[in-house]
Amino acid sequence: MHLNRQQLRHFVEPHALAAPYATSFNRTDISTAEEERMGRRGNGVEVCGNAIRIQFSLNGEVVRRTLRRDSTPVPPSEENLGEAKRLAAEIRSRIAAGTFCHSEYFPATRKDGKPLTVGEHLDVWLAVQRIEPSTAAAYASAVRFWKCAPCDDKGSPLGECALHRLKASHVMRALTFRPGLNAKTVNNYVTVLRRAMDVAVADHALEDNLVRHIRYQRQPTPFPDPFTRDEVEALIG
Repeated sequence: MHLNRQQLRHFVEPHALAAPYATSFNRTDISTAEEERMGRRGNGVEVCGNAIRIQFSLNGEVVRRTLRRDSTPVPPSEENLGEAKRLAAEIRSRIAAGTFCHSEYFPATRKDGKPLTVGEHLDVWLAVQRIEPSTAAAYASAVRFWKCAPCDDKGSPLGECALHRLKASHVMRALTFRPGLNAKTVNNYVTVLRRAMDVAVADHALEDNLVRHIRYQRQPTPFPDPFTRDEVEALIG
């Protein structure tokens, strides 16, 4: 199985941030060619069993990613290793230039290798909240709204949108789904989505929280209702 660079960029299983590669082998027992193959001479590519793993430094941490296709590790053929080296070099170049987008190269995925959806992320986020029951009920209501609200011209639910493809326009379109919602409810719903996407950014599933570009709605200020003369006199008397 061989992959081109575009395929390698999108068939990757994310792992947690890891410490630099460590081995119990004596370096004198490994040839230069084998070191290059194992990724210890600076090319950012290493062979791990029957898989290829790339690694790079991001924000002071060593990040490792195993290349996969359809949930299956990409085998370390010469062609695949060459493409992986070019991918690793491209990533390092973009990091140095300040243009690297983690989620562009490594979108969050489920165990089956398919992209994580907005709805799935919201469910996970809601499940780990430590809040009062009344607040939990309000958050759950907001999550149900976002998961069901149409977000595009096809009427696709926002919850089914791949997390890494979420756009501010999707959120704005979803809000038109329930035009009767008052400003306070809309703002509460936006707050829930914003907080959930903040976690996605912290997890490197998103590069930026686009929901922060959604403005809160202004709540109408009630008109003053002064006392009538009779009411004033009644109060005084």
